[in-house]
Amino acid sequence: MAKPLTTFTDPRLGVLTLLRDELPTYDFGTKLPRTVTDPFVLIARDFSRTRYPVDERVTIRVTVYATDSADAEALAQLCRAHLLSTKGTALIRATGALTGPLDAVDPDTGAALASFTVAVHTRPVEVGHHENGGNVAAPPLGTVTTGKEPQWLATQRT
Repeated sequence: MAKPLTTFTDPRLGVLTLLRDELPTYDFGTKLPRTVTDPFVLIARDFSRTRYPVDERVTIRVTVYATDSADAEALAQLCRAHLLSTKGTALIRATGALTGPLDAVDPDTGAALASFTVAVHTRPVEVGHHENGGNVAAPPLGTVTTGKEPQWLATQRT
């Protein structure tokens, strides 16, 4: 009997896509640029738990960098509201609140920070089947879970 080979959609891409669509005037990324714009929203993956092949629950940390703590907190609250109010997307099945927003100061730059975490449930993607003892080649990474090459990891919007 064939078992499905399953991967999951990329939660960082799902969060980036959702926030960029809802808040197009802000800069978002998965890597902190050398020169941080004000404000800048950093998306990171903290933890994941998989119930294979049905569900992957990923903790996503969203950190807002700004010159003023009130601005960082306000944008963090807005990002969190958009993430928690989604009914799902092509990449995200559901979201849930975890922690924050909490404020801090970046020790290297002195920038004000506001950070929170959300649980993101990703969608399973069937990429093939595994026959008893036989392997089925899967498509190249980056094309299955996102439908794109990994250029989305770029720091700034294009």
